Amino acid sequence: MLRKLHLIVLILVLTTGCSNAQPIRVGYAGQLTGPHSDLGVDGRDGALLAVDEINAAGGINGRPLELLVRDDRGDPEVARQVSGELLDQDVVAIIGHSTSTQTEAVFEAINAAGVVLVSPTASSDQFTGQDDFFFRVTPANSFQARMMARHVYTSGITRVSVIYDRSNFAFSESFWRNFEQEFTRLGGRVSAAISFTSGIDNIRVLIQTLVGTTPSAVLLITSAVDTALLAQALRQLDNHIPLFTSGWAQTSELLVKGGAAVEGIEMISVYHQDYTDSTFAAFEERFNARYRRSISFAAVFNYEAVLVLVEGLKQTEGERGGLRAALRSNMRLAGLQGELRLDAYGDVQRNVYVSVVRDGQFVVIETIPAEGLP
Repeated sequence: MLRKLHLIVLILVLTTGCSNAQPIRVGYAGQLTGPHSDLGVDGRDGALLAVDEINAAGGINGRPLELLVRDDRGDPEVARQVSGELLDQDVVAIIGHSTSTQTEAVFEAINAAGVVLVSPTASSDQFTGQDDFFFRVTPANSFQARMMARHVYTSGITRVSVIYDRSNFAFSESFWRNFEQEFTRLGGRVSAAISFTSGIDNIRVLIQTLVGTTPSAVLLITSAVDTALLAQALRQLDNHIPLFTSGWAQTSELLVKGGAAVEGIEMISVYHQDYTDSTFAAFEERFNARYRRSISFAAVFNYEAVLVLVEGLKQTEGERGGLRAALRSNMRLAGLQGELRLDAYGDVQRNVYVSVVRDGQFVVIETIPAEGLP
């Protein structure tokens, strides 16, 4: 009888998995409301899917992950507030923020607290090569902007005007300056760089200012929604002017809100919409089944950010101590779209792509190997 009781207890322990173990708290911070919330919502859902799948597989040494979700509302002050709340909850790390500007706002406090921050989508160069607690799964601005400049120039375009959004200044200002530097080196010229603040400045006034610069093409460093609105206004003036944008705009919102106006717009990004790999296809199927909508780059990169964090937590047995060192050990990881390599500073190396909007879909027209990769 006693032997049978022991057997029952053993079965219960095995079948309950990690459900009764002390959870490992991980924070998630992103913009979940407001005009740019598509990044944060898709990112949150990608992260939640990863957490649930890891827990279903036994968690970290039998301990489940618990994702504490916060909305930074796209406001730097709110970003600092919610990061403080997550730190007060003794999270081992934070996944976030959605944009470089929100990441910049919390950067100092996160480092002072000694808590790892894994950003899925913050690509500003100011975070590159720093001895800090910041890690990311998207390449730095400089590489993406230089590749965009080369693509535009080799397309036969030598004069470009730029419109960029100050509300994500840490990203947009860095992107256009790196673009200008490379474009000028190649022999091109940036006619004008016009800034605005999303949701505040009048787009019609922007377009009137732009017309005076007589550009051969326009580079929009703006969100998906603003890119769509600007494209519509520009097409009314010149239906054939070449338009370019950054990967920030590569979400379904661009296609839905832009319609025919965004047909032909080209962008540089680190996301391949039609990546042919069984791992990516299986993820896409699971995401679609769970959320009843298509995936975006934000969902993919947040899922991968959780995978990166988990690799480090496996080495520290779920503890905060030693996590930075674990992640800085030149990690190599199979991502959803090829291998990810994190260097000693937590910066990632991965391929980037040039895509075009064609028949209401993102279509990759060029693959650019990552710096430092064969």
